[in-house]
Amino acid sequence: MTEVRAENGILVQLGEPFFHGGDLAIRIVRRVDTETLRVARVNSQGGWLDWEERPRNGLIEGATIVMTDEVARALLDALIRHYQGASDMHTVRADLLHERKRVDELTGALIGLASKSIETVRTAIEQ
Repeated sequence: MTEVRAENGILVQLGEPFFHGGDLAIRIVRRVDTETLRVARVNSQGGWLDWEERPRNGLIEGATIVMTDEVARALLDALIRHYQGASDMHTVRADLLHERKRVDELTGALIGLASKSIETVRTAIEQ
């Protein structure tokens, strides 16, 4: 299970729920004080979240929401665009791969030059 704790005291836990292969379970928890937690639950009308109070040392059961990987990835893309203005992660990855190739070529060229220099010095020493 992956956990991300925000500065505002909200903890988001991500994991794969039992009996829901390929789905993503998301649990949202807010720390109220040293004794109490509030677990976000989707209300009965399927609308905004209700907060269920739980003792901090108690077992927290169930997820706030469960969604398929397809829906989770679409939600991720939308959130990234909303908060970061990123256009497309494929573009970012392509740029990264292009830069990596460029660095690999530069490193290869430098190694080639160093090898030639060593060979030249070795030849000069042997003569």
